[in-house]
Amino acid sequence: MNYSAIIDTMFKLLALLILGYYLNKKSYINSDTNVSLSNMIVKFTAPALIISSVCTPQPSNKGEVLKIVGVGIIIYVLLPILAYCITKILKITKSKEGIYQLLIVFSNVSFMSYPIVQALYGDTAIFYNTLLHMPFNILIFTYGEYLLSKGEGNIKIRPKDIFTPGVVSAIIAIIIYFTEINVPSFISATCSFLGSITTPLSMLILGSVLGDYPIRELFSERKLYIVSIIKLIVIPIITFFIAKQIFTDSVIIGVATLSMGMPAASMCVMLCVEHKGQIKTASVGVFLTTILSLISIPVIYILFLR
Repeated sequence: MNYSAIIDTMFKLLALLILGYYLNKKSYINSDTNVSLSNMIVKFTAPALIISSVCTPQPSNKGEVLKIVGVGIIIYVLLPILAYCITKILKITKSKEGIYQLLIVFSNVSFMSYPIVQALYGDTAIFYNTLLHMPFNILIFTYGEYLLSKGEGNIKIRPKDIFTPGVVSAIIAIIIYFTEINVPSFISATCSFLGSITTPLSMLILGSVLGDYPIRELFSERKLYIVSIIKLIVIPIITFFIAKQIFTDSVIIGVATLSMGMPAASMCVMLCVEHKGQIKTASVGVFLTTILSLISIPVIYILFLR
């Protein structure tokens, strides 16, 4: 793939991001709209996209697929340890340690990652991306809640928080993939048709969400720049070299590298709102990493994956 491919992809995504930002500022869409459409994507269109990604004939690399699941588990075991070490090295204040660790561990592996890996590697990349980050939902409602509620003693692990539509659709996709079930065309076509709106809609929503963030406060926390460099540059580069030693499929290597270089997840802000703490730091962290990722993602792709 030549240089223009990644530039074209990022330009299309940026255009939709800007449009979403504009629509928010002009009040065509607002916070309530963002929540409603986000729920629609998470519960319906993204799961449909995941299932449709395995409805067409797939490469016979089942051994690699099993390794993806295992590597994903290892990643989400090591990330909290890395995040803890980084906050100690940066001497983050006790009151902000939790949110800094949250921003480092949890990335936008759906709204931002799906459209990028799909555009660069095709529908199969959605399947790989989903498998790699399956531990996300479990960890964010356990470890994530713990970081923001230390001392409260009210962490509750609910089945509905773990078995989300994304996780259930991933399980269905795994079954289809390994059993090679011949999915009826009307089902696969419907899933593909519904899933196809995930990419443009997710970028519009992301742009709208960024429209709610205070740009004037972007420079208020300088240590977030260091965190951004680690998250957007250092971690994906390390992932690339490790993935090359584990996987033989270049698509899997690319998906792993790029998805680990995604900006901080907007869920970080939602959890802070729920726990009524460090909302400003979370918002600035998500905004800053998202804007900088528009530069870092093409750089990572061109230097290591082209």
